[in-house]
Amino acid sequence: MSQRWRLTVSRGPAGRDLLHRDVAAAWNTILDALVAAAAPDAPRPRDASDEPPPDERDAGRARVAFAAPVPVGMTSRAELLDVVLPVGRLTRRRLRESVEPLLPAGHTLVSAHDVWAGEPSLPSLVTAADYLVEVRVEGSADGDSGSSSVARAVRALLSEAVIPRPGRDVGRATANLRPLILELRLGESSDDAVNLSMRLLVDQELGSGRPEEVVDALARFSPALTLVAVERTGFVLRPAPAVVARVAKPARRPRHRIERRGV
Repeated sequence: MSQRWRLTVSRGPAGRDLLHRDVAAAWNTILDALVAAAAPDAPRPRDASDEPPPDERDAGRARVAFAAPVPVGMTSRAELLDVVLPVGRLTRRRLRESVEPLLPAGHTLVSAHDVWAGEPSLPSLVTAADYLVEVRVEGSADGDSGSSSVARAVRALLSEAVIPRPGRDVGRATANLRPLILELRLGESSDDAVNLSMRLLVDQELGSGRPEEVVDALARFSPALTLVAVERTGFVLRPAPAVVARVAKPARRPRHRIERRGV
């Protein structure tokens, strides 16, 4: 019987500059350790150097799926990934004992819980991502604080219907950044360091919003801005389809034909 774990992992400054391929390689090693812990006598399902199968739901193979890769230079508070084990069962304690010693640099296992093995793939459930972005204001008008300048820029940006995305084909839906900005708010700030909270859409057709694009767009309405740090704080997932149990209908009792005979 297969088991599917959804893990929440943080990525601190020590892991900020890791490439996704290096992170994925580390998780391939972790996957082998989990398979061995779940079913010590089971045959090794794959080589550690193998890429995950193209069909994430390919039954019979251990696999790991990321909600979304973490870009180089970004930290994260709550990355999501699914680990599917084709055979055997693990307790949460045994899973932690297998995962934690092998995590990539700067990564910490925050939590783990069982999910239904037949649930749609994790990447297909992601609808948006939340970010905390720190920017530095390079210059502002006399008597005007950096946070005030950025606050006005946020209001001006959100009032726009079309925000061009550099390098995109003009006229296509993917060339407009505005539909990808679901939320944009000013956080705690000082005179020259401003924190922004963003919720950006993740869509198969429109693409995914990127914090650096939003900062570049804000710079059109404010003094020069420099991106200092980006932290992904979480994801928004669409609800998984409900599992409806089919209840067998009781068999109908046969009707007996009553013959009427004349007297």
